[in-house]
Amino acid sequence: MLQHIFSNHLPINTTWTGVGDKACFRDTFLETIVQRAIRKNPATQDATDDAVQVNVTRYLKGATDREGGKRRCTAERDPQPTP
Repeated sequence: MLQHIFSNHLPINTTWTGVGDKACFRDTFLETIVQRAIRKNPATQDATDDAVQVNVTRYLKGATDREGGKRRCTAERDPQPTP
């Protein structure tokens, strides 16, 4: 659900606790909105706060690899030889 409501720019610059120079997702109103949206869905209405935190944290951690991030970094580090 998170990938459908957020662009990739937000999770790249956000962590659950706000480590380093990144924003803290836990203390934002967005966290409340995500909790409420998850609880509105009958399939996930019984999700615990801890389960939501684990999944949001996992989503935020994988942000840099989305949209070709890992592939782009590899290409910059190991450029292909030109024939």
